[in-house]
Amino acid sequence: MPAWRRCGATTSPAARAVCEGLETDRLDDATDPSLCAGGRCLDEILLDRLPERVRARQGDRVVVLHPLGNHGPSYFERYPPAFRRYTPTCDSADLGRCSREQIVNSYDNAVLYADHVLARLIDTLGSMEDYDTAMIYLSDHGESLGEKGLYLHGMPRAIAPEQQTRVPMVMWFSAGFAAHRGLDLACLRERATRPADHDKLFSSVLGLMQVRTALYDPAQDLFAGCVQDPQGLVAAAAPRQVAGPGPSH
Repeated sequence: MPAWRRCGATTSPAARAVCEGLETDRLDDATDPSLCAGGRCLDEILLDRLPERVRARQGDRVVVLHPLGNHGPSYFERYPPAFRRYTPTCDSADLGRCSREQIVNSYDNAVLYADHVLARLIDTLGSMEDYDTAMIYLSDHGESLGEKGLYLHGMPRAIAPEQQTRVPMVMWFSAGFAAHRGLDLACLRERATRPADHDKLFSSVLGLMQVRTALYDPAQDLFAGCVQDPQGLVAAAAPRQVAGPGPSH
């Protein structure tokens, strides 16, 4: 199953190194004037021609979208002017020049824009009727916004506050994907009420995409126990294709 990764212009060298050897679509030179300025693009650039790129090759696809999300300290650069709903804002990378209210407002505006990007991604996937589609969104870390005098992220795990370690995980499945994969959505909603961690992402994606490998650990698969008749669904899903973008950050 081909894996394909899409990177924005601000993806770090370390993050890029993780996917060495994978087909990668780098958007460093994107020039869409509505989304890019000064060598930096907003996260919506990741959706540009996404269906076209997915359909360029036959078969199932796993697409990893790597947005910048709400990464600090330049929260004000993470959203366009139309999403500047909460004011006053901190319009500087030097958080020391801003009040906590301004920093939180800028962060909340960036969250608002992130919601918009996810909504557009879901709409895009839902419109691809020739594919069964799914989305998994997972942030790698949270941000401190002044709680106990802390800002940004990167505290050692043993002492990091929950604002830096508790992150959102959002899933969406097209009706065709859920049916052909035999997903028990009520079971998954119940599973979502219980804690999970990043260690479960790897085996969860393998299980969801029915990848057979010794590296798969069913104990780490969030979908295990929420799939009906998994063996009988392989053939049923064959006439259709599966695309599964999964942004992180």
